[in-house]
Amino acid sequence: MKSIPVSCSYRALCCELVDRLNWPSELFASEYDRCFCKTCYPVTLPNAYQGNIENKYPIIIPRNWMKFGLKIDEVQAKIHQIWEKWAISYHGTLPNAALSMIKHRQICLPGDTLLDGTQLTIRPGHINGQKAFFTSPTIRYAAQNHYSTPLEFTSQIDKCVYTAKIVLRCRQMPGTFIIQGETLNNSQIHGTDFCDIIPDEQIEWKTDKRGTVVFDGLCVRLKRVSNQTFNNIIDQTHFNQNNILN
Repeated sequence: MKSIPVSCSYRALCCELVDRLNWPSELFASEYDRCFCKTCYPVTLPNAYQGNIENKYPIIIPRNWMKFGLKIDEVQAKIHQIWEKWAISYHGTLPNAALSMIKHRQICLPGDTLLDGTQLTIRPGHINGQKAFFTSPTIRYAAQNHYSTPLEFTSQIDKCVYTAKIVLRCRQMPGTFIIQGETLNNSQIHGTDFCDIIPDEQIEWKTDKRGTVVFDGLCVRLKRVSNQTFNNIIDQTHFNQNNILN
């Protein structure tokens, strides 16, 4: 993927980060790129909308994120009516796991071996023994640190340091996932829900069925920071959380 001149400065920074990942350009469908920063998607626009009459799940806007379109199998999309009937959800992850799933065109479950040779394990803070794939209808939940680990990114455009997060946008087949409550104890700790549209009791989706999740977008969020230390950083050639994006 190569960056193209854009008028939105936030979009340009996100393009720089994705370029740094050095993923194959064939994965992307730039015609479906969409920026949801405050300039491109102002606060006067709705926070959610209903995609179509056949999809009962609301589409919640990923405010302050940039979505890069991903190509999907159009034959599969037509046969299963993915665009018409499948729900939109989000899955927070790291670049190496994201790339492996996008290339495999299916979800990865704990115990699977990724394309870089590493094994996908249950990460700290998650429930042991849960060999399943978790998503959420709201990106705010999927982007929590337990799911999408913050990464350090130094931009060559403005020479500033940012925390970056990566979340996959998914299309999920209705009836193949369990809707359950959040497992981060957010309500108990903060006393408020993650989302003002989806209650915490319905904010987590769980599935172990391969082939029922399709990835149609790579979502990126950047937050500018000053001097700060990170335990998880990534490199432009080795999709590894022990390196840095410079």
